[in-house]
Amino acid sequence: MLFMAVGVLWCKFAGRIFNRMPSEINIQLPQSTCIYFFGTVNWFLLKFCEITSGKNFKILFVAMAGLYMLSSIGTYISSLNLLYTIILSVGTLPALYARYETQVDAIAARCIGVVKNLCKLFEVKVLDKIPRHRKLN
Repeated sequence: MLFMAVGVLWCKFAGRIFNRMPSEINIQLPQSTCIYFFGTVNWFLLKFCEITSGKNFKILFVAMAGLYMLSSIGTYISSLNLLYTIILSVGTLPALYARYETQVDAIAARCIGVVKNLCKLFEVKVLDKIPRHRKLN
């Protein structure tokens, strides 16, 4: 908004201050930029339609869980702080991973094992107790 206000003021008062009129504005984007931009927008719209169609419940569940997590994080952290944290993480985490790769991989393998065990436990204690409709031949 500040840049827009400065631009309007510049166009209105440039002739009076510098005794000249601002030049005609002619902005043209290269065709490749437009093709890339609209291709990216089209890809996002196709993914959105794929998720909302309900054909693949796994993708739908992952999308809903991700949006819920973002909503939960957003209630406790301001957008500016979240953006700063993300930028800081993108700058530092790859260097830390390169330095401590073996330790991180070992911890990640243990975490994956724990998650798999929890999934099996959930399946045995909850999902297996749900009665399922069986088709008769």
